Amino acid sequence: MKNLYLLALSCLMASAAQAQTAVSRPREAGMTLQQQKEAARRAKRMQVPAKAEPLTVQQDTTLCVRRTTETDKGFTTWIDITYDKYGLRRLVTNTSKTGANSESSKTDRYTYEVSPAAIWTKRTLEQDYRPSGYQGDAQDWYVTDVVEREVDSEGRITLIRIENPNNSNVETRKFDYSHEYTDDRGNLRRGFEVETERKDAYSTRKEVYRWHEMAGQYLLESIADGYDHRTAVFHTDSVVTTTYQYDYDKGEWQPYYVTVDYYRVDGYPCEGSMSYYPLNEYGNNASGQRTITIATPDSVTWINQDYDDDTEMWVNRSKEVNYGGEDIWSTPFYLYKDYYFDEATGEWELSGFEQTELIVSTPKVAVIRYTDEDGTEYYANFFDEREEVEIETIGDNSFITREYGSAGTTYTRYDMDGNVLESYRTRSGFDSPVGWQNTSVYASGPLLCSVERQQPDGSWKMLSDYTFDTPDGNTVHVTFNAQGYPDKVTVCLSGNTTDILSEQTFTYTDKGYTVDERQEGGYILRRAFELLDDGWLSQIIYNYSPTDGTFSPATREDRWNDCKRTYSWNGETFTLSRVTAACPYRYYEDADTEVSINYEVSGNDVVPVSKEVDVDRSGKGFSESRRSTYLWDADAAEWVGKESNLRIFKHHDNLVVTYGNGDPLDNYYDNSSDFSVDDDEVVQAVPLTNFRVTYKWDAQAKQFVPDVFSGTYVEEDEANNAYTLYEGDNQSLISVTTYTRDTQGRATKVTRANLAADGTLTPFSSAALTYTPEGYWQSMTEITAGTGTVTNTYTYERRTITVTGIDELQPDATAELTIDGLTLSAPGQPLSLYDLQGARVAAGTGSVTAPRPGLYIIKVGSASVKAVLR
Repeated sequence: MKNLYLLALSCLMASAAQAQTAVSRPREAGMTLQQQKEAARRAKRMQVPAKAEPLTVQQDTTLCVRRTTETDKGFTTWIDITYDKYGLRRLVTNTSKTGANSESSKTDRYTYEVSPAAIWTKRTLEQDYRPSGYQGDAQDWYVTDVVEREVDSEGRITLIRIENPNNSNVETRKFDYSHEYTDDRGNLRRGFEVETERKDAYSTRKEVYRWHEMAGQYLLESIADGYDHRTAVFHTDSVVTTTYQYDYDKGEWQPYYVTVDYYRVDGYPCEGSMSYYPLNEYGNNASGQRTITIATPDSVTWINQDYDDDTEMWVNRSKEVNYGGEDIWSTPFYLYKDYYFDEATGEWELSGFEQTELIVSTPKVAVIRYTDEDGTEYYANFFDEREEVEIETIGDNSFITREYGSAGTTYTRYDMDGNVLESYRTRSGFDSPVGWQNTSVYASGPLLCSVERQQPDGSWKMLSDYTFDTPDGNTVHVTFNAQGYPDKVTVCLSGNTTDILSEQTFTYTDKGYTVDERQEGGYILRRAFELLDDGWLSQIIYNYSPTDGTFSPATREDRWNDCKRTYSWNGETFTLSRVTAACPYRYYEDADTEVSINYEVSGNDVVPVSKEVDVDRSGKGFSESRRSTYLWDADAAEWVGKESNLRIFKHHDNLVVTYGNGDPLDNYYDNSSDFSVDDDEVVQAVPLTNFRVTYKWDAQAKQFVPDVFSGTYVEEDEANNAYTLYEGDNQSLISVTTYTRDTQGRATKVTRANLAADGTLTPFSSAALTYTPEGYWQSMTEITAGTGTVTNTYTYERRTITVTGIDELQPDATAELTIDGLTLSAPGQPLSLYDLQGARVAAGTGSVTAPRPGLYIIKVGSASVKAVLR
């Protein structure tokens, strides 16, 4: 893609000159004359010559020769460009006109040295200069920079040197194509920048890389400048890199940190790394610890060692081993072992382990067995974004999962394909007139559960009675009244309905209930619960008198949220003895909103102090969180906001926007292209919402209002093929940019505005763009508030560039290569297509297709040529 852009700039780097001969194809049936001409223009035929015969290549191309800029203030500028026979820029003249007789211009002049292979090897850029006050047409030229390049027989850049004679800056880069390697993206590449040196009048920085056979990579050999100093020693199976720190007292660089990277040797798994601080001037190790990492396709081992100052040796301390498959980091099924080193025996002793094993795997669910030194548990991972759940039991044809949640504990039975067979849930408590009652308040007796079974429509229905067995071998039978409250709970010996161990009986009022518990041996206990008018829940425990069969109050405790009021009985009434505030009190307003309130004791009551509200929502590629803090105003009896922060994170797909091939004259010459060693792929970042808002409290409105914005927020408009980007920079103003796109994703309209925290939107610019059929800018009109309207229009010309003698690799026979867009055809001939780093991207016999537009090396048989494919 980058070479297409350079083509629009007409800086073809000579490779554009190595293009295709335009030859008309026979007129096809049903085609008009105009269609035939268009087909002939697209189809390019190249003759690959016989040995020692020069090759002539022609290419039809588009060159931008003028950009005109006009403003509604009467100011006009234009840039004119002329080209040499290779399509390389020759003269670039920038002219401005402010009135009928007020015109000035400045010219850049490019001079090239071109090799016999039609690749430019030196470019000199000069600017014109007229002494102040000079009258006449004479002009002088002064050099601004010089670029020199060396290329190999494949046309690949092996050296670049750029010098600016005005400030003594010199930059040199060397490239090597001797080895294939896999880059960070996993692509097979050939070509690497192995040396970079930058010099100015004050400093020099040099980086050197070297190929390491065992690593299969180019690795850093040295870095040297005034701040960073590193050197590496290459061994057969390792590379030792030492980082130096400058000692100003001694006036020299001293070793500071050492990293050893190990690589695989046949028959010995020593791939890994080790880092440590070297010995200091006192003979001691600076850190006293180091870790050795040993990786194989089946495991990763970490050995932790301590430095012994007395023996000046490293001694083993502990070891961790993680066993897995080829990619041990991505598989959830692993074996992990932890060892300690026994100095007495000199052996590693196992201190712990963890293992996960796959038991059942279906398209819906995976059942996993987890084992460590404490025992074995089972888990189920469902592939519908459900969280991991535990396995209650596993049978031959089904398994039962156990999930904990706010609604209770849910038990679901599945078949081995992950299909639900039945589901029910229990809660340790029950609904009552005073709200949900947790049965943990009972000091003795059975664990009372309300039980619901899931219906075919997905709803849950409370059961009228339920019988279950307890872990201690008893049977519990529960009956419920019409309101779903328990009537009676009976505990018997397992399988025996007459041998009653205990029994609880419930009676209800409008504001509470009473439960009497009778246990084997005659023990009787009564508890009474009542919802008081102030919102507190009161619990009174009564003592039973077997003499007269009556109950008398013993203790009373009132609860409100997590706060308690404790009373004592004086024989006639209860008196308040203590108030306790347990904080914070947490609850959920909804599934996404958690509230936490802090209380403190005030006299015989508890009062709120502060409140924190956390809102968390998340989904696939999306998360939103907001935390708000409030303080309680006792005089106004209301919450007053203290601070609030919102964060939104989201990935957006299909929102890429481009500007076609861009402004062909945006830069007269892009020096970065001098460093191009491959056909750079233009990657457009997918818009990302990563937005933060800080709020302030509006006392009059009694609510939080936006105050400071930072980050980016994206709002999609699929109906109009547009999106709006909001950008904040830690201020109370947001930059708002809306992009409208055509069907090819190119921006056709761009509007910008500022959005204030109070919601005021102030537009300040809009731009409209049109494109040529080839994707180059045809016009761009921008309207800016306070500045006016600026319109850029572009003028292009078509030209045929002719170059001879570019094929230095002579073929053994003549073959015919036809290029039509991205498709290359050579009947009966083996075809290979390479990028400029030497990586093969397509191959076949008779025909191949390039993966995308760009500059490629094409091999037909043993012939080799370069061409720009569009």
